[in-house]
Amino acid sequence: MAMRPLAAMFTEVFNDLYGNLPAADVPKVDAMLDRLEKEHAHPEMRNVIRVANTTLFATPRIYAPTAIYRITWCYDGSDPPTAIVCITVAEI
Repeated sequence: MAMRPLAAMFTEVFNDLYGNLPAADVPKVDAMLDRLEKEHAHPEMRNVIRVANTTLFATPRIYAPTAIYRITWCYDGSDPPTAIVCITVAEI
C-alpha cells in the first residue's frame, strides 16, 4: 500500500547544512527531497540509523556534481504522520 505524499519540514541544522551546499549540488539534493516527499514509505528511502533510543532514516546516496550526500530524516510525532522532518543533509 502506498503512503500519501507528506510535506517536508526542516530543522535548523538541515537549513544550515543546505545553505552551505555548493550551488552545483543543490538541484540533486532538491530532487531527492521531492522524491522523499512522495516515496518516504519505500524501503530504499528508509536506511535505518539508530542514535541512542531514536531511530532515524537516511535516503539513498545523492550523487551530486561535487560530492555524495544523504538526507537523514524522521516522521513528525503525529499518528499517522503528517510531515517528514529533515534533520541533516550530509556529505558521505
